[in-house]
Amino acid sequence: MSDAPNATSEPAAPQKALSISATGFAQCQQPTNSTSKLFAPDRPELVKSPKLKPSWRTVRMETPRIPALVTHDLGDDLAFFAGRLPDELTWDQSLFENAWAFHPTERPVIQMIGKPVAIPRWQMAFGHDYRFSNQTSVAAPVPELLEPLRGWCQKHIHPRLNGLLLNWYEGPGHYIGAHHDEDEQLVPHTPIVTISFGETRNFRLIRGREKRDFAAPSGTVFVLPADTNRAWKHLVPKSTKYSGRRISVTLRAFETA
Repeated sequence: MSDAPNATSEPAAPQKALSISATGFAQCQQPTNSTSKLFAPDRPELVKSPKLKPSWRTVRMETPRIPALVTHDLGDDLAFFAGRLPDELTWDQSLFENAWAFHPTERPVIQMIGKPVAIPRWQMAFGHDYRFSNQTSVAAPVPELLEPLRGWCQKHIHPRLNGLLLNWYEGPGHYIGAHHDEDEQLVPHTPIVTISFGETRNFRLIRGREKRDFAAPSGTVFVLPADTNRAWKHLVPKSTKYSGRRISVTLRAFETA
């Protein structure tokens, strides 16, 4: 990942409640101005939909137990998926505090325009090293607290999701700038999954002058297909309205020897 100046925030689109399978994602929200539709494993006609890129259809066909997700059509055969964790996997305050205690004391330093710059948040990898911005986040072993999230994502989203990257945000000065995730280390065509806990923040997709905003309350799951990651940048903008703490858990499918 890399950091860059964030775009100007705008209110999220109006939403309406949409109930989906209790065995997968909990209740989620769908924008009323979206051309989205539910995907469910018992509706194979949606797997073959020409609106989705072949690479994403392949991933879904390899994981028949994937639960229903809300599909946001981004145009040009690209999509973005959103849902919520089951209640039993959503962290309560005690688990959130345990996860908060994991964050390192120092913020990682990356090179920007030839100068070392500390990124505006804390960050740490678990399970697999992650190289980005000409540096490597060396992974620690996956702690017990994170194993249920990894296991659930492997079962319901993609079986090869094996590495986690945590970002800890606190207050208005913490954010992540617009970027494409680097994918050289990843299994081809696999999605990137982000789970949010704590303060609700805005997750934004941008491409040129176009942008899409998605609220990310605690327990939100976003699934970013590989082709969408290459076409759209994503960011978590900074704002003076943020005063609390947020933890994002991002899972990727890293190639292994």
